[in-house]
Amino acid sequence: MANQLNTDKTIQFDTSAPTVPGSTTTLAAAITTTTQTVLSLTAACGPNGTYIQCTNGSNTERMYVVSGGGTTGPTVNRGAWNTTAYTFATSGTVVTLPG
Repeated sequence: MANQLNTDKTIQFDTSAPTVPGSTTTLAAAITTTTQTVLSLTAACGPNGTYIQCTNGSNTERMYVVSGGGTTGPTVNRGAWNTTAYTFATSGTVVTLPG
């Protein structure tokens, strides 16, 4: 007989997200090129595998968090969901976190 994990069929979720769902933060440092993949945020982003969105004026870009999730310095894939990669100044840029 194979060893089996005894379970009461309870599903557990990690609810210790570092941010409030749907919250916003700002850039701690500008995104100076359209190929820059490491960000500097003023608050921790969501976990790996989530999306963040940077908006400044009419420029909006979605980014996929590849690594460094839950930190203020995530590595991202730029231009997610067919958005255009832009440069972003710290002033006026809103970063929307997962929610």
